Amino acid sequence: MMAAWHLPQASPVAVIPCCVDLEVFSPPASPPAKAFALAYLGSIGTWYMLDEMLLFLPACEG
Repeated sequence: MMAAWHLPQASPVAVIPCCVDLEVFSPPASPPAKAFALAYLGSIGTWYMLDEMLLFLPACEG
């Protein structure tokens, strides 16, 4: 990966895998009736259209 970004081999870069450890987390065999989950992972700030995200929330709740 470092070669693709043309970084020197000595660059202090680490790849952090993003995944779910199924030994720790396991979803239920069948979801509960009317299950609703909404998650936002990331930063919140003016560049991320916070107002629009908050306006969108009622549409998600149905």
